[in-house]
Amino acid sequence: MKRRSSGQAEVSESPNGNRRRRATRGVLRKNQEVEHVRVEETFALKEPASRGSKKVGEACYVAATVNNRRYYGALVDQDALKEASMLYFQDTATGLDTNRRMKTMLQMKKSEHSREAEAPSDQKKEGQPDAAQSEASIAGAQLDTDSQKKQVQKYRFVEGINGRNSDYRVLLATFADVEAAGEDDKDRVLEITAACRSGGDFVGKYYYQYELRPSSLESDQSHLTETRFLRTSMGFNTFLQNTMLPEWFPLANMEIGRQQVLGTLGMKKDGNGALVWDQSNKAEAELPPTVKSEPLLPMESRSRYKVIIVGGGIAGLSCCLELFNICERDGVEVEVCLVEGRSRLGGRLWTDRETFNAKDSGVERKFPVDLGASWIHGIESNPLAAMALEAKVDFVGTSEEVTMLRENLETIDHLKDERAGELFDKLLDIAVENCWRGEDGAQERAAGRPAVRWYAEALRDGLDSLQYSEVAQPKRVPAGPHRDSTDTSVDEAIGNAISSGRLSDIASISEEERRMLSWNIKNVEYALGANIADLSIMYWDADDRYAFEGDHVVLKQGYSCVVDHLFKKLKERGDRFTFLLESPVKKLEYARKTKCNPYFCPNQRHKRFVELSDKCRVECENGTIIVGDFVVCAVPLGVLKESIQPQNDGPPALQFVPDLPFSKKDSINSVGFGLLDKVFLQFPTPFWRTSRVFNKDGQTLFGNASAVNPHHYMFLDVGLTMGEKGNSPPILMTLISGKEAVAAECLSEKELVAEVMRTLKALFGGHIPEPSSHKATQWGRDRFSRGSYTYLPPGTSDQDFRLLQSPINGNGDAVLLDGSETMRLFFAGEHTTALHPSMAHGAMLSGYRAAKEIADSMVVSSADTTIDQIIPLSLFRHMNPKAKLTCALCHLTGPRVREGSLLAFKRGSREVVVHINCAENCPEVGIRDGVWSNVIRACNRGKVMECSLCGQIGATIGCTEESCTQSFHFSCAEDTGWRFDDDGKDLLCDIHRPSIIQNRKISLEFWLMKAGSGQSLSCNLCGISTGLEAGELLAFQKGTRQSVLHECCARYTTVVSITEKSSSRFDKDFDNIFEAVDNSRTCGRCSRDGATIECAEAGCRECFHFHCARSLDWDFSKSKAFRCIAHRKSKHTDQNGNGKNGEVFQHALFSHLPAEPTQDIPANLETGP
Repeated sequence: MKRRSSGQAEVSESPNGNRRRRATRGVLRKNQEVEHVRVEETFALKEPASRGSKKVGEACYVAATVNNRRYYGALVDQDALKEASMLYFQDTATGLDTNRRMKTMLQMKKSEHSREAEAPSDQKKEGQPDAAQSEASIAGAQLDTDSQKKQVQKYRFVEGINGRNSDYRVLLATFADVEAAGEDDKDRVLEITAACRSGGDFVGKYYYQYELRPSSLESDQSHLTETRFLRTSMGFNTFLQNTMLPEWFPLANMEIGRQQVLGTLGMKKDGNGALVWDQSNKAEAELPPTVKSEPLLPMESRSRYKVIIVGGGIAGLSCCLELFNICERDGVEVEVCLVEGRSRLGGRLWTDRETFNAKDSGVERKFPVDLGASWIHGIESNPLAAMALEAKVDFVGTSEEVTMLRENLETIDHLKDERAGELFDKLLDIAVENCWRGEDGAQERAAGRPAVRWYAEALRDGLDSLQYSEVAQPKRVPAGPHRDSTDTSVDEAIGNAISSGRLSDIASISEEERRMLSWNIKNVEYALGANIADLSIMYWDADDRYAFEGDHVVLKQGYSCVVDHLFKKLKERGDRFTFLLESPVKKLEYARKTKCNPYFCPNQRHKRFVELSDKCRVECENGTIIVGDFVVCAVPLGVLKESIQPQNDGPPALQFVPDLPFSKKDSINSVGFGLLDKVFLQFPTPFWRTSRVFNKDGQTLFGNASAVNPHHYMFLDVGLTMGEKGNSPPILMTLISGKEAVAAECLSEKELVAEVMRTLKALFGGHIPEPSSHKATQWGRDRFSRGSYTYLPPGTSDQDFRLLQSPINGNGDAVLLDGSETMRLFFAGEHTTALHPSMAHGAMLSGYRAAKEIADSMVVSSADTTIDQIIPLSLFRHMNPKAKLTCALCHLTGPRVREGSLLAFKRGSREVVVHINCAENCPEVGIRDGVWSNVIRACNRGKVMECSLCGQIGATIGCTEESCTQSFHFSCAEDTGWRFDDDGKDLLCDIHRPSIIQNRKISLEFWLMKAGSGQSLSCNLCGISTGLEAGELLAFQKGTRQSVLHECCARYTTVVSITEKSSSRFDKDFDNIFEAVDNSRTCGRCSRDGATIECAEAGCRECFHFHCARSLDWDFSKSKAFRCIAHRKSKHTDQNGNGKNGEVFQHALFSHLPAEPTQDIPANLETGP
């Protein structure tokens, strides 16, 4: 096929045989700007596949800004205009039916008008239905509340000329519902509702109907569909659904020449060169009444950008500083106003320098304690650690050694302590494995798991003291239906792990070990400020992989020193930095229509900058008003929750205008915000500093393993940690988290201190002194915090952090908008980072990120067509409730262990769902700084690529040997023995790869393909092909060798050490398989080769197959250390050497676990008295 230049016109035959010239993409190109109208996308119009998929014309989408409002339109070939009205609004048959219906309705209307003209003048007015019909229609419309929520399309019908059958319709507007279509006219709303309910009808001179989704778009969700023509370019209907459209949406002739674009769109330029509606144009008659020139608000006089930052915590302060650094580097002038509701800066970084005392050389001085954040977690490459060092703050390392105390200074044996810790880790591993592996491929459950998602919600009534009752307890609410998943709570998952019996050691734990299991649970809860009944088993620790390396340290002079240092650096900017304290914000606007002034940067002449404006406005409770170009919301998640969940239907704590989009509010509601409080006690003497408690150098922690107040699970000697050596004040701190923290905030500080003292007296005896001073935090009652930090409950994932951090503007969320939109409202805080949530350094890094986003938004940019936007799966499911969560590449459903989580991607109107590993390992897919590219391109390529192993399409990972044509899915490639984590992304098939010396599991399908159809499938050890007792058959490969073994033959082998690889994505991926085969011996029972299970008695050489050992009455589930008949113990013991009369401890919870977690028992391992 010959190629022609982009500017060449195409000559084709029309259906009637006449030759015609048709405009091509050379007339208007993508990203071209003509008279301030931007070409957003060009595309070809095609007929459905059923009619041959013939190209019928060219078209493009355009966008323009009029009176600071964004409008979208379509320019279409004249010859294709009729086809477009059918192809892009409905399928052909539906479109023709709709046109016929419009014509029929119009003829009926004309006939009715004719009859009315002949009727007496006192009868009904023209266009009015009779009273009975009107009353019936309106009554029906009033009852149809569900239908009123549907989108409504408004059309203008164009009749054919001279009776020729060339009728077509023009879409004028797409409304969110009938109320929007009625344009504030209640009677018109009822008329439009009745018209839509009847299937479509005219109201006045316009035709209204409920929006119809083409069946071709529905079927295109499946890779098997043959009707893909709408997806090859931009699906018009999808464009309408996924774009916040105004009430004006023209469909006009494209073949007009570049200089006539404005006239076609019904626009013109005023004397200042700005776009306005052409009031003299007849197109004005087609515009709805709401589209009129609105007066612009005045703008304050300034020559530089102005940014408002709401929230003076570490996120807001770091955003200020980084924004100045970026703009100073680039030569962009900016001023920043920081607005804080408290009388101090720092937010949840707060050092108390007044309550406690210490003596220094006999002179009493104030001793600082951190009431909020205390630790820097990992100081290597941590920007917060670097800032603290710059502030000349001393780091103090803390020992992780914890002495576990029972009543009256009894200590828990450290071996039992360690065993309990190991058991807890194993329980968590099994719980996570069960959740991911046990539900492999499952898409969803019937309902989302209820969980507490905001602990401080119960503390908002403003009373000084509450009784901890049902009213004050945190509410447990399920996630929305679009968030239903296989996820569950850590508590329920641990219970299922115990009841599964996979960890047999759990049945024989002692009482001390059981208490230590409960203590380990409290330690997890402290880290996230939430009870394990409210933590997602899938994602509670999803950020661990991104943790900074290095020591965990506390700051000797307190965190407020870092805040003071940041504030000092900001004040060096002079009048470019202003701040307001004691100024709570009550309203935040981010899409105002104001006058604009151009901005020019001498150092950035090659860039086009966004005009200066006052689109953002912040109003404080004290009446102060600040306006600017951009605004950052750096308030805690608890404040955002209170803003969208006002108490008792009262006004929101912080009102957003316009309202936040669904994507933002959904994540704010769903993500959890925990509660952690501290209680500090200073004593006359340090009665706890004994060798029995602190028996190692540097030790400052002791734990509470008693039955008294187990929620006070750990105590830190703050004075010994932060004070001078040999002269440290006797100050203890204890921590309370989750619902116990809610209960603590319902007590007075005196009552809470008495509760802590009861705990200490149980540990140390009743003779200890009373505290001389004390301090307790109440972060839940703090109206500027409403909690401590973020956690992920069931029904959420780390993708929610992307929604919480994404900036927005008046058109919606950046997650759904293309890169050419100018964002106005940005978000910062520890709740907006997926890498370091609930961390002070995470809040700091979020401020840096928000600053960069603002700097990028100052420059006018176009959308990057190679970038694929990630849509969080919950949002994708909300927008596509009927879509199956099936990977576009491997065609498997739901999240999977090997393929990973599902991700949704969007580019233009094209949306795909794909497993993370399937996408990441495609050769053309790139990932840089969290930005994905060419995912949709890979999915398109996969539609014609068959897998060399399974034969299904979607195989985009090809062998990198130049002459090889083999291609695989991700999991099929690993089935052949390739490991992307170890061997890299550049796949080599089994024919062209070098010999792999490691033992690797392969699939039986691949083994059979290589072995040939004549090869029998049997275990290389026992020689048996099938056997339920021995488990499933597994295939392994090492170099050119391949072997097949039963699971149990491999698992219980003792001639060599065989373990299951914990890091493998494969289930039952054992190592040393071929060493076991090579070292197998003759079976002592059946006398055949392949025996690998030795007798554990020293000196015994007897060896058996698995099924032969089982036939000797050995139960491997109780003990792997097999003993032959000759070396088993006396008749007083059972066959596994366990004393029959021996007693084992088994807690009732371990043998009778409820199917669902209960409210009375918050953890499966409750300690009890």
